[in-house]
Formats: sequence, C-alpha cells, structure tokens
Amino acid sequence: QASDVEQIDRRTFASLSAAEDLALWDQDLAKGRPVVLYADTAAAEDAAILRMLKSKSTLVIPIRALGRSWGALLVDDCSRPRKWSASEIGVLTTFAEMVGGSIVRWQHLVGRRRAELELRRSSSRDLLTGLANRRGFIKALGKAKIREGGQGAFHYLDLDHFKDVNDSLGHPI
Repeated sequence: QASDVEQIDRRTFASLSAAEDLALWDQDLAKGRPVVLYADTAAAEDAAILRMLKSKSTLVIPIRALGRSWGALLVDDCSRPRKWSASEIGVLTTFAEMVGGSIVRWQHLVGRRRAELELRRSSSRDLLTGLANRRGFIKALGKAKIREGGQGAFHYLDLDHFKDVNDSLGHPI
C-alpha cells in the first residue's frame, strides 16, 4: 500500500562511503523497501552511474519472489530530481509485486513440468537400474515398429537370483 511505503531520501546518506551506502540500500531492497537515488547527492559510484544514464533521480523498487530478491524495477527521471509521490511508489511497487508473482507462477510451472517428466520416465523405467520395465519395453517395441509378422530380433537375459540383489539394494532408493 502506498501509505506504508517508506521513501528513502538518499540525501541523508550522501556523507557515507560507497560501501556503507551500497550496504544500506541493499538492506532496504532486501526488506522490500524502495530506494530513491539523486544524482546530485548520491555516493560517487552511484552518481557516476546516474550521470551515465542521464538520470537526475532514480526510484529502485525490489522484485521479490519465493523469499528472495530477483532484481529491481528502476524508474528514472532524466529531467529533474523528482520527489516520488507515495501513489507513484505504490503503483510501481504493485507492478513489481506482479512481476514477482509471475516469477512464482513460472517456478511452479517449471517444477510441475519436471515432476511430470520424471513421473513419465519412472513409469517406464526401473528406479534402481534405470532399465526399461515391461511398460518401457512394450513402448520401445512399438517405436521400433515390430508388429506381428514383421522381422526383428530379441535378446532375453535372465539373471539367477537377481531378486536378492534388487531386494538388498532397491528398497532404500
């Protein structure tokens, strides 16, 4: 909410060294608070970047998702040192939260796809050996297009006492 957003005026930190300055605004971003930088009062390193961007003031709003920082939304005013209003900060913070929500959704979809692929893979493979099980074997035969009356070769291997190996090594996995 715009009323809860704390605007940090960089003028109060102008006397700090660059390392202290960076640590301060990193802490603010990590806590989800926006940071305002002014080219005329920023620490030397920050001011150099702002001058390169031809920015008089920059609003930095963190993008957070899944409990960590994913980046920041930077909005520059190249015409004047701008006093960002609470409503402007609120709207841009909401947008940054929407980006964070999109990241969460993307992470969920990626995780779901990986789980589905692993489930599909495990349904046709033995978990211990990684070899095709009966379902995987039938699927492989279908891909090979070996049909009734067709030509092909099949090699069958029967290992005596393999159940003992599988029982001793397969259950913990």
